[in-house]
Amino acid sequence: MDINSLKAALDASPENVPLLLLVARAHLDTFELDEASLYLQKAIQIEPRNPQALLMMARLSSLAGNLSEAIVRIESLCDLNPDYAEAWLLRASLCVSEGDGMTARTCYEKAVSLKADLR
Repeated sequence: MDINSLKAALDASPENVPLLLLVARAHLDTFELDEASLYLQKAIQIEPRNPQALLMMARLSSLAGNLSEAIVRIESLCDLNPDYAEAWLLRASLCVSEGDGMTARTCYEKAVSLKADLR
């Protein structure tokens, strides 16, 4: 399904968080960060604790070059959802970018302990 079809579906169901996340991901995939941000903000407004939306927002911050913001967001998500392996994996990656190998390893090990197929 192309992005225009997704947006048309959103016109009919503007509060549909899974659909908002699909549109945001489509924009992220093409590095349309401002557009992705709008859809993620809407999803988070509707479901403030949605782990997928919060994870994507941390990724977006990283892609936009805001590493410190991305780290704050991902640390918050890991605190909010300590069993969310994908959050720990992104946190590990961000720690590597920050040059913190020790914390990166700890976060990676936590991610793999939660979901072994992340290896």
